[in-house]
Amino acid sequence: MKFKELIKRHKIIELDENIVNQFFHSAGEYPGANETYSILSVVWKSVLLEQYPTNIFSLLEKRNINEIKEAYENYYVLGISDGACGGKGLDKFLRRWEITKRNINRVKPLQEYLGMVKEERQNYLAPSEFYPIIKKQYNIPEIINVGQPWGWHYGDSFYHYELADHLYFADIIIKILKLLALNKICFLGDGTGLTGCLVNSNYDIKSSHFIDLAHFLVQQFILNRDYNAHFHYAENFDENNITEAQILINQDSLPEITHDCLEKYFQCIGKNKIEYVLSYNQEKWNRKLHVDYRSMLIGCGMNSVIRFESALRPGYIIELFKYC
Repeated sequence: MKFKELIKRHKIIELDENIVNQFFHSAGEYPGANETYSILSVVWKSVLLEQYPTNIFSLLEKRNINEIKEAYENYYVLGISDGACGGKGLDKFLRRWEITKRNINRVKPLQEYLGMVKEERQNYLAPSEFYPIIKKQYNIPEIINVGQPWGWHYGDSFYHYELADHLYFADIIIKILKLLALNKICFLGDGTGLTGCLVNSNYDIKSSHFIDLAHFLVQQFILNRDYNAHFHYAENFDENNITEAQILINQDSLPEITHDCLEKYFQCIGKNKIEYVLSYNQEKWNRKLHVDYRSMLIGCGMNSVIRFESALRPGYIIELFKYC
């Protein structure tokens, strides 16, 4: 890998102050930092108790509009993204170098998955060639670069450093939605909102729901507010607010949610409720730190109907469950 391929930050994208008011109008008042901390698993407590320059939970409690706006213009810089997508930690050169190599290497299996490589030749495109082609095939909104994420400049465009994996899963989601004729979706823990934004931008979604911790939910709102989307705090989640959703989708966080919270979310599953669950998660977890979400899903009456290992992330399983 050449040194010039090292990821760099996107320039700041300024947000309209009204976007913060729009978020509170959509999601309601933030339940408070105490509610956030009360539902955190051991894994997430270790992430969110890190000391960063901006206490986003305090800003949300005070509803300080201008400071919240500025915080999300610096979402990755301040580390608000951490736990969902690397931000502040990538200031360190060695970590940035490691992540650069990881995400460049994901471009090869993504090309294989998309049928762009002839197996006998393995003539892979370099990222600088691959991403401009992909941008012609998929709508990749500029809004995903709010917050100054890391990534690469190729030609006239900037490409988010985690785009490959999110595009991979978004394409799988869209294929499943087409196969099952579904168009009402619910994202549980969409983190920085990239996957949801890519799905909303490339498929005719009738309605989408987002459930997450408050500081991630704001970012999901920023990326998905122009679609018919609804936003729900994990801190005071009410299953009655999820109406008409046909499929629940989660990437990377089901094992990291507490058992009690998963039970609340899974109450949305059942007859005349959510019929499908699509998971993209690891299964070799630490039994002391993680939850066996798969056994919980099966206990809710779900059956596995599609299951395969991620082409981009060995050890991660993509699995579709159906309520029977």
